[in-house]
Amino acid sequence: MRKFIALLMAALMVCTATVSAASTYKVKTTGNRRYPRIVTVNTDGAKKKYKVYDQTGFNSAYLSQRGCAHTAAAIVMSAYGKKYTPYDIHYGAVNKKCSERHALDKLDKRVAVTGQSLSIFSVSKILKNAGIKNHAVYKYKEPDAVREITENLEAGRPVIIMCHRKKVKGVKLANSYHMLVLAGIDKKGNAIVLNPALGLVNKSHCTGKFKLTVKQLVRRHMWSCTGKQYKSFYFNGAANYGGYIIIDK
Repeated sequence: MRKFIALLMAALMVCTATVSAASTYKVKTTGNRRYPRIVTVNTDGAKKKYKVYDQTGFNSAYLSQRGCAHTAAAIVMSAYGKKYTPYDIHYGAVNKKCSERHALDKLDKRVAVTGQSLSIFSVSKILKNAGIKNHAVYKYKEPDAVREITENLEAGRPVIIMCHRKKVKGVKLANSYHMLVLAGIDKKGNAIVLNPALGLVNKSHCTGKFKLTVKQLVRRHMWSCTGKQYKSFYFNGAANYGGYIIIDK
């Protein structure tokens, strides 16, 4: 009898186990230079439509070279109905809530010389000012990052990650430090990656198409801050520049 009850309990546990939410997605090519693709992601009934902005599509040398953070922020904003472009974020006036000037003003900081890249800290602030709740993670352990990022994606919410420029197992995600947007996890367990460089989907502008799980992204292409000045608004060295941004409920 005890053996029967144990088997019954085990069966019930299997039946009630949480099933990971996989995302389905469709990519629409638009022919629009600013956002050459629109990606619709459906995760367990939570549907989001992303304009995959191309940081090189705004006739701006700065955005082309340093605008991945602005572009990642604009991609996320588009999924929440915010009509802000990377151009609005970098060049917008101090009274424009999505702009870096507005964020600097709220932090009582001066506008820096053009040429510096935004940090995870500043992108988080800009998103909050635009009405998108989030929290930044600067220092982490790999298992914790994999779990948190996976749970967020399975809940239908995007994540912005910082990746390095190293080539690992044939995949190089950037020529310099670079921000990407994760929009979900597909049925095969791979992340749906939106790339501000050229407005690409699951494709590196350096080495072409790739399929990477969240664990592979965290382990091979991301890094945890080791410094203490990671709340700098602009680039302040690799030790203070890593991490990711979780979009909250």
